[in-house]
Amino acid sequence: MSLQLFYHPLSSYSMKALIALYENGTPFEYRMLSPDHAANCQQFGEMWPIAKFPILLDGERMVVEASIVIEHLQLYYPGPVKLLPTDPKAALEVRMMDRSSTTTSPRRSKSWWPTCCAPTANTTRMAWPKPGASSIRHTPG
Repeated sequence: MSLQLFYHPLSSYSMKALIALYENGTPFEYRMLSPDHAANCQQFGEMWPIAKFPILLDGERMVVEASIVIEHLQLYYPGPVKLLPTDPKAALEVRMMDRSSTTTSPRRSKSWWPTCCAPTANTTRMAWPKPGASSIRHTPG
């Protein structure tokens, strides 16, 4: 089997790659990264010292980062389900949503901001507490 996915079952990034593989029924070998699978961990560490997962091995080619794994599958292992739109502008929108959904933390969410620090409609500046204020209030959104 030429495709091997090194992943951790609790990683949301690993789940992104797994969904793409399952969606089109693409055959691959599971290479779980856990203390119970020491050989996989050792091989993974030797191949990718940065140790970010998942990675996909396609023969001799190593594909890193879940979103790039999905694009690689679309190009080299297309199936009945399109993983990305064929229209370049629509594909750009999908990539933007993918990147922003995986890089936006709850701290950047509008509903998380403490009342004193919430961005306003007119500016991205933060309103800091006035001197002498006893605490920062948090109002869940």
